[in-house]
Amino acid sequence: MKKTTLLLKLSALCSVMVMLYGCSGGVVKTGSGMGASAELVEAGLCDPELGAPFSYRKKIAILAADISDLQQASDMPGLDVAWSRNMQQQLEATGRFIPVDASNQRLHVGEAQQEWIKSLAEKIDAQFIIAIDFENLHVSRSQMGSGNYAIALPGMRRQLNVAMSIYDGYSGGRMTGFAYGAQVSGFEGDVINPQGQPVLKGQFLESELGTALAEIMSNQVADIEAQMACLPLMARVSKFMSGEIYVDLPGAAGVMPGDTLHLFRQFGKVDTPLGPVEVVRVFPESLVVVAKGGEPSLSYSPGMLVRAW
Repeated sequence: MKKTTLLLKLSALCSVMVMLYGCSGGVVKTGSGMGASAELVEAGLCDPELGAPFSYRKKIAILAADISDLQQASDMPGLDVAWSRNMQQQLEATGRFIPVDASNQRLHVGEAQQEWIKSLAEKIDAQFIIAIDFENLHVSRSQMGSGNYAIALPGMRRQLNVAMSIYDGYSGGRMTGFAYGAQVSGFEGDVINPQGQPVLKGQFLESELGTALAEIMSNQVADIEAQMACLPLMARVSKFMSGEIYVDLPGAAGVMPGDTLHLFRQFGKVDTPLGPVEVVRVFPESLVVVAKGGEPSLSYSPGMLVRAW
């Protein structure tokens, strides 16, 4: 029987329109095979027949992981940065994302968090921000009985509780959150990392601890994919010149000349549609679009964005 047991998986799912602009909502439970995208498809809110928008790659940043009790992670030095970078690699391998390295950034906690998220997302040019929190990495000796009658056993046990939050970079709002739990047991080399093996690679992954952490990350990547599948690509407008609109979006996103995007202006919580635009040129780090049906009667202003739909 496998020692590593996945104990808990929770997800919070906002309504689809609120998710487009960032939100903070309630928590619902989902089974391991039922992601947010599947629920939205069933509800008729996400139609795969739309085609091209679902092939676009979205820019996503993973912050350095927070560790609630550093003493509990003393056997895994560098776990915070390694987790961010390994997740970047796995997300890139899905072909759905363009990871932005934010492993040198930690989530701001406090009243100004929403503004901090917005500011960071604009600075590093990311559509979504992912925050990971290792809430519990507690190790205990196995025992039989309790109180004065407890007898120490040679084995050990470790509880793993990890939380993940997804933030919308344009509004700064928390879109959804997940919690993961696992328990590993065995001898010292199974439960802790006494030899200081580099985390999340090589021999470390052969231990019960490494296997459990790898499984948690795999579930996190799958949940991120499910959440993002039905959300449109968005990007900032950098300038507006002679009827051409320059957008901060790399060619690697998969947008092609001839594709239709939608221009709008975001001010606070209010979005004002400005009409459809057509992609005319794509560059490695940007693209150019023009208004469909003639040049729009507007000029560039902060808060202008394009969206896949």
